[in-house]
Amino acid sequence: MLKIQLKDKFTVDKKYIGKEIYVAFIENNSIKLYDHDEAVKMLVDNITNSKSWSEKGGYSWGQTPKIYSEIIREI
Repeated sequence: MLKIQLKDKFTVDKKYIGKEIYVAFIENNSIKLYDHDEAVKMLVDNITNSKSWSEKGGYSWGQTPKIYSEIIREI
């Protein structure tokens, strides 16, 4: 069984770290699913240094960056 958090777009959030959570969202008429902790491991400095991540604990994108395509499964 998978623990899945539904979101409206590709999102990372500090409150999900270490909880073995997958995130699912719809983009371009496809349901996409990814391991949240794997996505966090791939965060680049401009995200981890952003006000959104450092102060609010989360970050999301309007369109999923191509770098994450290797960890996303379409279902």
